[in-house]
Amino acid sequence: MKILLGLVAATAVAAPIALSAPADASPANAAAISKTKVIDKCHRAHVRPTRIMVACGDGGFQLHHLRYRHWGTYRASGVGMAMTHDCTPSCAESDFESHRVRFTFNKTARIHGRRLFVHGRIRYIADKPAWSPRRVGFPLPRPLGRP
Repeated sequence: MKILLGLVAATAVAAPIALSAPADASPANAAAISKTKVIDKCHRAHVRPTRIMVACGDGGFQLHHLRYRHWGTYRASGVGMAMTHDCTPSCAESDFESHRVRFTFNKTARIHGRRLFVHGRIRYIADKPAWSPRRVGFPLPRPLGRP
């Protein structure tokens, strides 16, 4: 009987330890649980990048200073800065405009065996470029070859 009581007591003490979350299960590491990535600099896939070059041809549309409120398997969202060319007098000679945006990555695809975000949307928070609507959807970069 003493052995049985000792075993029950030891189990009661050890059970909360075994069921508690691992030390690295913080919100910052929650993204590591989701394997979904996004192509950030036109060729490398990452989880929660702080910068994404959306227009890989000329770099004319980029997202910078990205802060994520959510990163999941099928959706990611947060706030950041949209950097766009104003194309005056031409896109090659123009400066960047920067505007605060809310962003969402909302479509995924399995490419080369990896789940990647392939579509995004932004909504300008305050001011926006004169030539742009307030809400914009766009394809995210995809890998060019087999990684």
